[in-house]
Amino acid sequence: MNGGSAYGGDSDSGNALLIDGVDTRDPEGGTAWTFYNYNMVEEYQFQGLGAQAEYGGYTGAVVNTITKSGGNRFSGLFDLFTTSEGLGSDNISEEIKAQNPSLADPATTKKYADLTTQFGDR
Repeated sequence: MNGGSAYGGDSDSGNALLIDGVDTRDPEGGTAWTFYNYNMVEEYQFQGLGAQAEYGGYTGAVVNTITKSGGNRFSGLFDLFTTSEGLGSDNISEEIKAQNPSLADPATTKKYADLTTQFGDR
């Protein structure tokens, strides 16, 4: 992989991005279009040069994401990602601000929380 290009393919648009065998690329530009929760992934399959003809229309890699399927056991998931102003920095000293007034004060994240809950069967 080099800058989104795999096996010398045509940047990001040269890669086939599949979910359960269905092409999920942007139909107009061919770039990544679908973003999903990583917790739904069971496995990834990667293919490159020499992949079957059914994967035509790419010049780089074929990445197939296989999703989890159901079963006989209930399960759950809870994820919490959080941060506060105390964990961030603007990385610009007062001296640099004085020399470069156009930098102004950068936006800072004062509080961030991302909560995910899932319930399903395995």
